Amino acid sequence: MKFVMCLFVSCIGIQAASSIGLFDVEIGWKIIETEAQFDEQLKNAENGLVVVEFCVKWASPCLAMEQFSGKIAYIHDNVVMVKVDIEEMKDLGTRFNISAVPAYVFLKDGEFIESFLGFQPDHLEKTISKLNK
Repeated sequence: MKFVMCLFVSCIGIQAASSIGLFDVEIGWKIIETEAQFDEQLKNAENGLVVVEFCVKWASPCLAMEQFSGKIAYIHDNVVMVKVDIEEMKDLGTRFNISAVPAYVFLKDGEFIESFLGFQPDHLEKTISKLNK
C-alpha cells in the first residue's frame, strides 16, 4: 500500500536530522511496534487523551514535524503520545483509515475524537490544549 505525503517540505536539514536519529529518539513519544502495545497504551491512558502520530521515517513532513512534536510532547507530559510507523504497522493504519502522513489521531476514553493531516505544528499544539481538559 502506498501512502501519499500531505505537504511538500523543503529537504534542507532532513539528511542531518536523519543522521542523528531524531526519528528514533523523541522525548515524550512512545514508539509503537505492535497492535498489542497500542491497545495497552489506550488501556493505561484510562480516561486521558491519547495522541497518535502516524508517520514514516523517510517522509520530509514527518521529519520536519519531529522538531516540534518532541517539544509538544514534553510540554503535555500528562497526555499519552504514541508514534506509529505506518509502513511497519499497516493494520493499525487501516484501523484508523490513514492514507497520508503525517496524520494525527486524537482519542479519549478509547474513542476517536478527531484527526488531521499534514505539517501543522501549531494545530497539533492547539488541538492537544483544547482536548486535554
